[in-house]
Amino acid sequence: MHQAGAQLRFNEISSTTCTQYSDIEESGFALDSFEDEALLGAPIQPDLDMGADVIAAQANFLPGGCILVMSLCGSVTDGTAMQMVLKLWADHCRNLYDAEASGTEKEGKISPPHQINQEMWRLVGLDPINKTAARANDDVLVPRCVTLNNSSQSMKHILFYMPQAAYAALLKECATELRMTNVLLSASDVVCAFIWRSVMKAWVAAHVHNTKNNGTEHGEETGNDEPNLAEIFMPFDARPLFGPLGMPSSYLGNVNFEHRPSMPLAALVAEDTSIVSLARTIRASASRAQDRGALLDAYVLLQAEPDYSPLQLQSTCVAPPSVAILDSLSFPFSDTSFEDSVFGNGGKPDAFRPLMGALNRMFRICFILPRKKHRGIEFLMTLSETEVDYLLQDV
Repeated sequence: MHQAGAQLRFNEISSTTCTQYSDIEESGFALDSFEDEALLGAPIQPDLDMGADVIAAQANFLPGGCILVMSLCGSVTDGTAMQMVLKLWADHCRNLYDAEASGTEKEGKISPPHQINQEMWRLVGLDPINKTAARANDDVLVPRCVTLNNSSQSMKHILFYMPQAAYAALLKECATELRMTNVLLSASDVVCAFIWRSVMKAWVAAHVHNTKNNGTEHGEETGNDEPNLAEIFMPFDARPLFGPLGMPSSYLGNVNFEHRPSMPLAALVAEDTSIVSLARTIRASASRAQDRGALLDAYVLLQAEPDYSPLQLQSTCVAPPSVAILDSLSFPFSDTSFEDSVFGNGGKPDAFRPLMGALNRMFRICFILPRKKHRGIEFLMTLSETEVDYLLQDV
């Protein structure tokens, strides 16, 4: 392996294990085939004060294949940039790289913090309750409370596969209901709604079970107050919104925001609540957040914040009954090739998997994995042991 600090490392897994690529492929590319640390010699959460690489990657070769692992510093860049970097990397391998980015300076209309609506405050993790104080002193904004989960007990990740037939049936069922409305929903809205309800139904069942048994699981809060509102954290890419202001679509900085649809927990898990109604809630929230003026307001709030450190790990606060869903359905998986004369399958990856070791300890999260052509959908969840049991009963 290359010396410590190298951004791209070479690792020959065959020197430490007898596992072959065909074994991993046969297991469905199970995430527990290797420990995260064996595949990436860089911390998932680098020490920013000590200095951190924007990108760290490791090519892990084993008999029959290669596991390419890449990590980008989330304080500098985002998931959309990761997709672009991976695609550019693949293009480099095929000697086809030829991309230039240019932009012009344009201005957009911005508002002072005290005139910005509460939803935009929450968009960047700030507490809108203190708007009165902010009006008197625009330099003092109050971050929302952050409580990191330092429990040594990990949650469990579980990989689900929705076959193409089931996926088509879900979309058809929703299309039938949508004919009676004028609302336009994307396939992503529908899939996210399906996952949101499934995860929350499992959480409610586990919560009731644990309450009856006077116990709590990893990720549950203790106390007398019963949760009554469910929230979903959904990142989105703001590059298209800032394009008219001169931001190139190839910009690799962090332009990631989260919109947060919410609804009463009881209504979310009710039998008469349809997937379409949940998808409409998601679409309405996205439409409000994905507005250039609203996002410029969000930047005003951040500019007035004297200390960013309390906001850096907001996503670690995804506590039940909330969940974060990262949708990678649109990732150009089938167009990413690392040279077909070297690798099989036309140089295209056989599977895409996130490293889950650290995430299982920190986040309540779900990944919708990139979809291959003519295939179903894979999604990955982090749940407690009891939640997994109830989820399996429900599906």
